[in-house]
Amino acid sequence: MTLHFGFMNKTRIYFLPFILLAVTIVIAFGCAKKEKAAAQVSLAGLARDITDLGRLARMDTPPARIETSFDRKGGNDDFNNVLRKESDGWAVLADLKGPGYVSRFWFTGAENGKHPLRFYFDNEKKPRIETNLEDFCGGRSPYLPPLAAYEPFCWFSFVPLPYGKRLVISTKEGGFKAGGNPKIFFQVNYCPLPENTNVESFPKVLSAAESNGLIQAGNKLKQLSQNPLLPPNLRETTNILTIQPGQSADIPQLSGPAIIRELRITPDMSAITSAVQRNKIMFKTVLRMYWDKNKAPSVEVPLGNFFGSFWQIRQFTSAYFGATNRTFYSRFPMPFASSARIEIQNDTDTPLSFNVSAFMENLPAWTNSLGYFHSGWKKSSPEDIGKPHRIVMTQGHGRIAGCILAVTSLDQSWWILEGDETMRVDGESFPSWHGTGLEDYFNAGWYYGNALVRSFHGLLMKAFFTTIQYRIHQTDPIAFDKSIDFEFERGPDHASRGFMESISFYYLSMPDRADSDISANVPRAPPNDPFAPVSVMMALNDLERLGDFNGATDYIDCFLDKYPDYPYKQILRLRKIGYLEREKGFTAAKSQYEQFCAGETNEMARKMAEMALWFNSDPGNALLGVYCNTRTGIYMDGKFVGEAGSPERMQFFGLQIQPGKHALALQSVYRDYPYWVQACLRTHSGDIYTSPRWKYTYAPKGNFSVPDYDDSAWMVTGGTEESKGPPVDPYIWLEPHPFVDMQSKAKGFWVTNDWPNKQEKAVFRANFQIP
Repeated sequence: MTLHFGFMNKTRIYFLPFILLAVTIVIAFGCAKKEKAAAQVSLAGLARDITDLGRLARMDTPPARIETSFDRKGGNDDFNNVLRKESDGWAVLADLKGPGYVSRFWFTGAENGKHPLRFYFDNEKKPRIETNLEDFCGGRSPYLPPLAAYEPFCWFSFVPLPYGKRLVISTKEGGFKAGGNPKIFFQVNYCPLPENTNVESFPKVLSAAESNGLIQAGNKLKQLSQNPLLPPNLRETTNILTIQPGQSADIPQLSGPAIIRELRITPDMSAITSAVQRNKIMFKTVLRMYWDKNKAPSVEVPLGNFFGSFWQIRQFTSAYFGATNRTFYSRFPMPFASSARIEIQNDTDTPLSFNVSAFMENLPAWTNSLGYFHSGWKKSSPEDIGKPHRIVMTQGHGRIAGCILAVTSLDQSWWILEGDETMRVDGESFPSWHGTGLEDYFNAGWYYGNALVRSFHGLLMKAFFTTIQYRIHQTDPIAFDKSIDFEFERGPDHASRGFMESISFYYLSMPDRADSDISANVPRAPPNDPFAPVSVMMALNDLERLGDFNGATDYIDCFLDKYPDYPYKQILRLRKIGYLEREKGFTAAKSQYEQFCAGETNEMARKMAEMALWFNSDPGNALLGVYCNTRTGIYMDGKFVGEAGSPERMQFFGLQIQPGKHALALQSVYRDYPYWVQACLRTHSGDIYTSPRWKYTYAPKGNFSVPDYDDSAWMVTGGTEESKGPPVDPYIWLEPHPFVDMQSKAKGFWVTNDWPNKQEKAVFRANFQIP
């Protein structure tokens, strides 16, 4: 400073303001550098981000990219396309330059869970993580479900993997051999960070705090898919809207700056006795939302679809949307600077009333780090063959938050699910985001198992050949500065005939018109599914898996309204009584069973109703259902009960079981794929049903008995809890029956190892205790 201030007085006075300014800039720049350098990205912080329900609305979160095994030649061979192959038989899936973090790892095609993985951090010569798919994806703490799992038919992990300089992910070449060549499919979602970000790379050894943080993140994920907790001190506003046919109404304008943290809408259905009319509300009412007095709606969707209730009310709970007790909820954060307007349009032919509640968090001031929520509806049809199904195409600066997609194929095939998702960011000629298959994007594989609901992804329905699925980009939002074009291939080469219908979720820096087909007057009625008459049981079983027995009853009513001459209509009506029993107990259903028996002329239906009454007439009575597509002998405590083996129906047997220890065994002959054994024993002390925990061994033909209950030397059947079917195509028909939950709870399984002697039978067994 002496040098600068040792000038003549006039010079010193003239330059003094500039010198002080320079000093201020240097100090400020130094503080800014120090402030930026202090920012930390760590495993603990990333683990907390996984369950932060306010995160989606932030425009300053790290954007995600993806590395996948998609077919670089443009075909459907989306496997074995690795970054590079090493000389030692290992293949590099991703080589990520830091800083950054992996937010999702997805893999399928491996022959088993012992397939090895290596993760090299920060140019280390030895892998910091050396593991296998089973341990890394759900098999060992803290990599536990639902944070990491094997379901359905794929391995995945949301455990964040931060890296400061570099992360190389590799695996052994080869995998499951289908058609001759080993096939492995993979997706690695990662978020690059600015170069000056201070990242604590994934530790060589997890501390107790880090391990507990991952376990807590998993526990919170479970809670988010069951009963998410809202932030405290929210401002609530509730209004009743009564809307005449062809009219619309909106709640009083909400004032900001604020964030809607939950929106609840309850249609008043007390006077609507028809399930057909109730379901019309799902697609014949329109929900619109307007931000900051913008004239165009930023949300424009069929009301039911927006909450996941495509074509009928579907009761389920996920982190961001669902329905409970026929109240719809959305927990997408919806920030607005000055005002919000919520409108419902009634396109039905009857007056409707809605209870609309908004729970808001006040903001001290608006910040540009928040985005405006947008949602649109799109539908394409078989006439669009040759073209992709577009989820959203829009202009501006924003983030993709996720989507719900319903698919109905008309080709008697799952081939439509082979379509890849692509996202073209900011006008790219070739998409930087390119997936490996529709179900892969939704965190599944191999045409799915049965319905399941998770916080940020799920399968709400699977029936031949229809699926409803969703995914939220909680930790891997796709960022764009100018534009986004997000679409799904209509099967390979867009050649599959079918309907695709979707809801998009995205954020923009400014309110804009939702990219929606509603304004184009595209028909919103459910697609005409030609396979519904043969897949009715699969649809009902999936609703039961969601715990939605009211929805299952409505499904039967709508089904019989459409197919009044269905040959099994009496069985389906009897199943409705079963749903009443499931919800309110046998006492509430007894008189209906008796009336059904007295008046029913269909012998098959009457005998099943009599069986339901017989089961409830004595605590020692039990009902056994067995469904398999290979000849199977059934044994209770070593005594032959009967035989099953038809791929078209579940066989039922009435048993009397005394208190004590028992063993249920199923003895099956060998058969090629597809194969399954499924059973449920209904007792008055609980159901015993097939699951991966059952044991199995082999027995010589004609020489099987149960001399004792020691199964310590038997093998565990294993496999996934989320089984595929049954039935499994090409078997698509399952004869209706009235016994609720007996198939939706039971898992279909088979021998999980090589069958050593195909002349021997496999014996599956479970020991159980009747108190």
